[in-house]
Amino acid sequence: MSKQIDAYFKNENDAEAVHAKLQPLKVNNVSVEEVPEGTDTKVLVPFFPANTGTGTNGGFAPIAPLVNNNEPSKSGDGNPETVTHLLHFEVDEADYQEAMDILKQSDCYGQQL
Repeated sequence: MSKQIDAYFKNENDAEAVHAKLQPLKVNNVSVEEVPEGTDTKVLVPFFPANTGTGTNGGFAPIAPLVNNNEPSKSGDGNPETVTHLLHFEVDEADYQEAMDILKQSDCYGQQL
């Protein structure tokens, strides 16, 4: 049985890089798509826990809003503060943890369940 994963990235290059890293795994229906304009804002969380090693169970690190990729950066540094690309794929349960490890090493976001 396979699991569906949607990972959101700040740019297409990051999404494609992760796509390449997933190739050795049993993945199907892989696509990298631009997030459509007018998509409702959603709250996304990083694929890694914000555990600081203080003995807590961790939590979620800062969130990134999903908004129109044509909006200028509010920080003024030219770097987008939004996610613009979606990597969608199905992964075999046997490779699920390895796929999650790849995502955790990347600067990507997913929906909090």
